[in-house]
Formats: sequence, structure tokens, C-alpha cells
Amino acid sequence: MDGTIVAAPTVLLSASRQGTRGGVLPWVLLIASLASIGANVAVAEPTVIARVIAGWPSLALIGAYEVLM
Repeated sequence: MDGTIVAAPTVLLSASRQGTRGGVLPWVLLIASLASIGANVAVAEPTVIARVIAGWPSLALIGAYEVLM
């Protein structure tokens, strides 16, 4: 899923810069990335710390990539 976190926003940014729409697939991949984070959090131990730790790597990647863009 890390690849979709990088690929989907890249395609959407490129389309935006060209003045076109990004299409459906990048949006589906972006939503799937968010669903993956939700699944990671859902299967973690039922404590706040465990759930934060389960979701943190993907959220950190999304944040870092958005700052980079």
C-alpha cells in the first residue's frame, strides 16, 4: 500500500498541473490507502498506544510525502 500512497497523489498532482482531471483510479487508490490504515488500526491490540503505533508508519509516510509535494 505504500506504493499507492506515493503514486496516487503524484498522478493527481501531475494531472492538476496539466489542467486535466486525474481520473477515477488515483482517487480509488488514495481511498484504498486510507482504508488500509483503518484496517491496520482495527487489528491492533485494543489499547490507544497499540492503535497509534499500528497507524503511525502509514500516516507518517503520507505526511512526509505531502510535505515533499
